[in-house]
Parts: sequence; C-alpha cells; structure tokens
Amino acid sequence: KKFMSFYTTVSSHGGYETYNSRFENHYQTYDNNLNNYELWLKNNGYVYPESEHYKNILRQYKAATMDTDVMVGKLFEHLKENNMLDDTTVVIYSDHNAYFHNLAQAVKGTEIEDIGNLTTHNVPFMIYSSKLGSRDVYGFCNPYDIYPTICELFGLGYSTFFTQGYNMLTEDIENSLYVSYLTGYYNGKCYSKTMKNTVMLEGATEADVATFKTNVCKFYQKQKYIEKVYRAGWKVK
Repeated sequence: KKFMSFYTTVSSHGGYETYNSRFENHYQTYDNNLNNYELWLKNNGYVYPESEHYKNILRQYKAATMDTDVMVGKLFEHLKENNMLDDTTVVIYSDHNAYFHNLAQAVKGTEIEDIGNLTTHNVPFMIYSSKLGSRDVYGFCNPYDIYPTICELFGLGYSTFFTQGYNMLTEDIENSLYVSYLTGYYNGKCYSKTMKNTVMLEGATEADVATFKTNVCKFYQKQKYIEKVYRAGWKVK
C-alpha cells in the first residue's frame, strides 16, 4: 500500500550562538575545509563575514546543516537497504531562510532594510524520484506551490479552491504569490509591505504591478473561505 512518511529536523533552525557537543565532528570538518569554503562562497556570489561574531554564527549554522545532511543520508541508506528507493519519492525543503542574527543577509550580501530583495529569501527545495528524471526549475515560486506541484506530478486529487499556490511545472506558476504576515507580499516582480506602496523589482512594469495587486486580493479572498472551512470543522474531499 502507498504511504507517506515525514522526516524533519530543527537542528538548523537557530539560534546559532550555542555550542553543541553533538556537532564536534562537523566543527572539525568545517575548520579543515574552511579555505575551500571561503573560495566557494566567493565564486558563487556569497560573502564570507569579516566580523568574528558572524564567523562563529556561520560556523554553528554550517555544523547544523551538516547534521541535516546526516539525517538525509540515513534516510536514503534505509531506502536502499530495504529496496524501496525506486518506489519512493523524497521531498526536501526549507520553510524559511536563516533569519536568526540576520545571517542570510550577512552571507548573501544584502541589506537588512532591503526586505524586498528576493535573494535574501531564497531557500532550497528538491524532489527526488527515480521516475522523474533530472530537471531544474528557474523563476519565482514559493512554499505554497509545493503541495499542488506534488499532487499533479503524481496524479493525486486535491481541491484547487481550497489550495493556495500553483504547479511549478505549468504556466500557472506565473501567478505565484507569497504572503507573509511578517514581511509582506512577494512575487518575482513586485514587493509590498502593506499594499499602499508597491516596490517594483528589476524589469517590472505597471502591468506587472496591476497583476500583482489582483493576485494579492485573490489570495485573501480564497484564504477567507479556507479559514471559514477549518474553523467550522468541515471536511473537504
């Protein structure tokens, strides 16, 4: 029978100021490869912090992400040992960037005040399946789009009326919109904190702003009904 398992870890969540004795091997790996890591950051458009404060925080963060890698490795080893890898789809994603201590801005070279800079908010999202082949998707998408993408990839039924987001592999992804109650509204061309003032990102047009505002209104209209359903305890099939 088909089933879904959910693995998670909070080791990389933060804060990043506390030494963790369980990470000792990761600290050593980080220190032994620091020169190569600094070079990698530079060659890929990132910044290795100059202050000792951020250097220590980055070291802790990297050790935590190495620990996440261990969890992923154990998962794949389990699937291989039980001959389940070819029949299993693995989805790995992050719910948000490293906002603790403003680490994302420090490493990505963005300003704290420039909250509409999409580079700051980029997070990893990967789907592994031996049946899907290899493909990279570029362009704006967000966590709301994960669920409909997975459902449509594997022929799983779901209610589009009660689902925010779009399939990343279709043209509908052009309407992708991320709504954060903390930081505002985003898509690939516009950003707004309150909808009173909309910041046009590079290459955006007035038509893009109009579409952006329309999609924000659609999001909240749909969300209003979704919340009514959940508060009433209805079951949506």
